[in-house]
Amino acid sequence: MIITRKIQIHPDCIALKKLWEVSYRCRELANACIEQRRDRNSWGKVNIFSQKKELPILKKVCPEFKTPASQVLQNAVFAVDRAYKMFFTKRKKGDKEARPPKFQSRNRFFAQEYSQSETSFDLSKPGVLQLAYGKSRRDWILIPIADMGVSCVKTVTISQDDVTHKWYASLTYQVAEKVRISGPRLYFDPGCKTSLTGIKTTGEFFEYDFNPLRKLNLSTYRLIDELVSQKDKMKNHNSPRWRRLNKRIKKLFGKIHTRTKTYLHTLANQILIDHPDVETFKVGDWDKRKTLADTSSQIANRRINRAVQNNNPLGTLIEILTYKARLRGQEVEKFDERGSTRTCNRCNHIHEQGISPSKRQFVCEECGFSYPRDHHSCLNFVKKYEPAVWHRLPEYFPGSRRRVELAPFSFKPQVTVGYLPALAA
Repeated sequence: MIITRKIQIHPDCIALKKLWEVSYRCRELANACIEQRRDRNSWGKVNIFSQKKELPILKKVCPEFKTPASQVLQNAVFAVDRAYKMFFTKRKKGDKEARPPKFQSRNRFFAQEYSQSETSFDLSKPGVLQLAYGKSRRDWILIPIADMGVSCVKTVTISQDDVTHKWYASLTYQVAEKVRISGPRLYFDPGCKTSLTGIKTTGEFFEYDFNPLRKLNLSTYRLIDELVSQKDKMKNHNSPRWRRLNKRIKKLFGKIHTRTKTYLHTLANQILIDHPDVETFKVGDWDKRKTLADTSSQIANRRINRAVQNNNPLGTLIEILTYKARLRGQEVEKFDERGSTRTCNRCNHIHEQGISPSKRQFVCEECGFSYPRDHHSCLNFVKKYEPAVWHRLPEYFPGSRRRVELAPFSFKPQVTVGYLPALAA
């Protein structure tokens, strides 16, 4: 399995000068590729292959493009192609607000990807990262780097944070996976109120939530709204005060990103610690785009979408859980959860109008069966996908529940154990 590790680096003045020189060349090349694609006369004629073939001609006409490594320039062309593919994909899926890639600014550092070991980068010397530059190895960029004990590095990407101006190296390397274990399965129902509600094939319910993180992030979002309001009232967008406000807003967004990432990694680790015997984690195929608010008020839409979309990073949690589980010999798979909320577990009656998200208790209009909403969906998962377990479940169903939340600062798990009414036979 391929894993990327991001570490902070401290290049000296000579290395910084060379890195910025490569950044300028990559920026010019990326902007030229974008300009080619925007030209209407070249529509249908310009693609990733034609632009890649023009690189040798560009080096002959402009000798300054011989300084960066060829792989770095090619990856700059590939980055533009990926951005356009993402743009067209979003448009096909109905995202009308998607915009094509913009021209790169000279003031921002262009991330450089070195993708060939011993050709475009070298880690053979302990504590030194060597990046291809110039005509010979004597001109290469030398950056001190901590020894991580990592072998078989595939790619190295150099980037700079726009707000803190710190430098980072992202190393992609290969890790051997453990032998897959065999054991019970755990079905998770992702939701807006409770992040993950799951049922194990042994009969227990489990709930994992990040409401403390949401509340903490929401207070930061409110502060951002106040600063944005102050910034929008200013007429001079070049004044020192406007720049200070803009910088502070960027720092707050970075704070939210770092806090969320740390919390999600801790929560994913807690899930794996709680279930070392689980063979496969089954997660409902939930799409956040289907939960977009559609009210008559734009302000209400923005508040709802912020709570459900921006402040509900379920997709990121599932991605983190996926690769961490594979390292332990476990799997994370998605499954079709459609109809599990509106279908009665007892009489199989389908509520055509659906169940409002505000109703947390499922009550069947046909037979009167009542059960907590998220746990009722989990029961339908077992009934549909685990028929052998379902037929013997009423005989020993314990009806226990374990709810896990993490403290927003210490990130220590807070466990609440409760009991649900046992499922009648």
